[in-house]
Amino acid sequence: MTQESATSKGVLRSLTRSVALLLGVSSVLSVHAQSYKPACAQEASYTSIDGSTMYVEGGIYADRALTNQAFTIDLSQSWDTSSPRYNQLASGYHQNHAPGGVSSDSKWWTMIIGNLMSRYNVETNSWNELETLSMDKTFGLTGATDPATDIMYIPFGYATNGKGIATMRVDLKTGEVQNDKKSHSMTYKTFYAAAWNPLLKSAIYLSPSGVFEYTWKKDWKKFSSKGLGKIPLRGACLVSVNDGKKMVFFGGTPLDQKSVLGDIFILDVKTKVWTKGPSAPSGGARKAPACAGSNGQVVIWGGTTANDSILMKCPAKEVLVFNVNTNKWTNRYVAPGQN
Repeated sequence: MTQESATSKGVLRSLTRSVALLLGVSSVLSVHAQSYKPACAQEASYTSIDGSTMYVEGGIYADRALTNQAFTIDLSQSWDTSSPRYNQLASGYHQNHAPGGVSSDSKWWTMIIGNLMSRYNVETNSWNELETLSMDKTFGLTGATDPATDIMYIPFGYATNGKGIATMRVDLKTGEVQNDKKSHSMTYKTFYAAAWNPLLKSAIYLSPSGVFEYTWKKDWKKFSSKGLGKIPLRGACLVSVNDGKKMVFFGGTPLDQKSVLGDIFILDVKTKVWTKGPSAPSGGARKAPACAGSNGQVVIWGGTTANDSILMKCPAKEVLVFNVNTNKWTNRYVAPGQN
């Protein structure tokens, strides 16, 4: 798959980028990171680079209405949870639950929306034209990005005849897509949690199906769930921290969907044992937030406190931070090399 498929499209995209660049520069100059505040949303697309940036786009913000807001949270600077360092980006797409990943050079942010691919160029602050993929529309998926290879893996990302049959592999620098049809026993094809573990060099998937590990060259296989307990039905997030030595699993709704969870579990990758950490502070339980692992901490933005999938109720506290090293919730995110 090439980024430019026709001369006419190339011209159109060049014009789009030029206009967006002018608008984007104006926006960045006029909107200080502290003056912009995004609308609260659940089911947003999100991805991050440890110690650098958290990217968030779209989601549901009120009465099932979709937003196309796009913004970043600065992870290179320290801030208090009462005043996160937001930066507004060019508006993206009205969507929710789209898997996304950003390249390690921070140039390209790629999202799969249904059966469409869109790529955001960080340098020009512009979204490229949507490109149709040869697959059925998909929904409720999550991407796991390997920063060492700039590859995003999406469990059940490729579907035909309404069935998710393959793991999608997306090159975040070129946009090239491949599909892997290796067999597995995972039955929950949507609303699962997934993240890349750089220490194991594999993707980890969690759902009521269990915990599974995946690499492109090998089959899916069962992974340890010792100490984890029952896995939520939907809306939980999973991130890697401390270079993959730990993984953190947070929130979601249980199988009966009668509540929203504030539970947090920490996996010690070396021992393959999950340990339950302290529950989120009062009002901190939430479903379908955006999450990032950075400098030994988990940053949690947005989400909803409503267990009903139709309702959107903003959490009392917009951003939560959990420090894995101290095993405590905190009111301050600490960037690498800072206090």
